[in-house]
Amino acid sequence: GEIIMNKKSIFKNPKLDDASYCSITDLAKEMGCSRNFIYARCKNGKFPSLNIDGRYFISMKFVTEELFNIYK
Repeated sequence: GEIIMNKKSIFKNPKLDDASYCSITDLAKEMGCSRNFIYARCKNGKFPSLNIDGRYFISMKFVTEELFNIYK
């Protein structure tokens, strides 16, 4: 089926609008920075994230409110 997006996504990747967490790769693409930049901040606790089997997932609440300064 075809997905029709009514509202403009604030992200390059619209799937992030409804996500609770995002991967390092997705966030690096959004921010235009390296994956290592984000990985280091997940590892040292600067970015709130979940570590599942060695993979980090960053809180989208943090991404929108702190990194993008968007309050929904």
